[in-house]
Amino acid sequence: MLLVVSWWGMPRIISDDEINKYILEKKLFDSSIFKNFNPPVVKGHKRKVIEIDGESGTRFKLFYRENIRNPLDFSVGLCVIREDTGDEFCLKRYNGKSHWHRNKCPKGNGFWDFHIHKATKKCQEDSIQEEDFAEISKKYSTARQALDLLLFDCGFSQTIQSTLSLVGEY
Repeated sequence: MLLVVSWWGMPRIISDDEINKYILEKKLFDSSIFKNFNPPVVKGHKRKVIEIDGESGTRFKLFYRENIRNPLDFSVGLCVIREDTGDEFCLKRYNGKSHWHRNKCPKGNGFWDFHIHKATKKCQEDSIQEEDFAEISKKYSTARQALDLLLFDCGFSQTIQSTLSLVGEY
């Protein structure tokens, strides 16, 4: 796996092509984990974090957070664990329709709708959160549907043997 460190010791900017490779890297999982999916409630939210290995050995974290009082307040996402820093780099995040979002890179009009964040090189270069760019989505309207769409969009492939490990709350 490629070590991503710049010559001055800071995390290297991850290109859009590399981001897409991480997103599409095959991730094996046991679908039974999601059959009766009922994350524990922590501080008013259902929360779960699952670690998974990609086919090429990349380490990922899938996170799930859903407000128990407001079903439109949720976030489901996929992060890669950076080899250079050990930090999480958020690749994609599927959010509910619970807040106003305005893209910061590039700057744009705001919206109040279901939306999908995706990491971009531009956001990293502008010293903004890597996944600050988002687009409206009509493909889901619940946290569970967002989870299912993330699994479909992000290279998850069902298998009997799981490389997932539950790591707690998010």
